[in-house]
Parts: sequence; structure tokens; C-alpha cells
Amino acid sequence: MIETEIYAYLSSNNAITALVGNRIYPLILPKNYTLPAITYTKISGPRVNAKDGQTGLANPRFQFSCWAKTYLEAKRVADAVRIAMNTFPNGTTYMQDEQDFYEPDTGLYHVPVDFTIWHNENI
Repeated sequence: MIETEIYAYLSSNNAITALVGNRIYPLILPKNYTLPAITYTKISGPRVNAKDGQTGLANPRFQFSCWAKTYLEAKRVADAVRIAMNTFPNGTTYMQDEQDFYEPDTGLYHVPVDFTIWHNENI
């Protein structure tokens, strides 16, 4: 499953762990979170089909949300994610988007970075 490969890769990347430690979560931040942190979400999951059925080639799009108390810290985490995902060993990655947000309800800075990941999956 690509999600476990992404988690294993990011949680073993020295640049990422220097910034967020082990605070890398699927989908949402936990109830009593510590910052900075990363959440990751699959936002689409197309698969390549052929006339005879599935090929085993997938091209999901993942969003890596970088959360921090300051804008600069959120951008540093986003840069580390971008650099790490550009060398993801289990597929071919393409950065699709990066945005900057401030969440007034929580007072957090949020920088989502989107990547598509071409990879083979077991069919």
C-alpha cells in the first residue's frame, strides 16, 4: 500500500524528522497535537486500465499538509517535504501545487503541498 511506503519514507528522512520528529499523521492532526507536524491525504486515486483490465499502474494525488505556529516554520517543513518527495524511491513523483494558508480558528499556518505519484500496485 502506497500510504505505508510514504509514511516509512518520510519518517526515515533526516531533514523531515529534524523538523517534525515523528509527527507525521494520516488525514488529521491528533487531538493533543504538537507542532510542527505533517498530515497526508490521498485526494484522488486514478488507475490505468487497458482493454483487458487493470494494468497495475496507479497515479494517486497526495496532499501533504505542513502545520506550524509560524509561517516560516510551515514553509521550512513544506520545503523539506518537497525535496524528500522529489526523490521518493517507490515511484515517480511530480509536484502539482503548493499554497499558503493561515487558519484563523486555530491560529495555525498551513502549507499544503500536492504530489502525484506514479507507481505499480498489486492487482
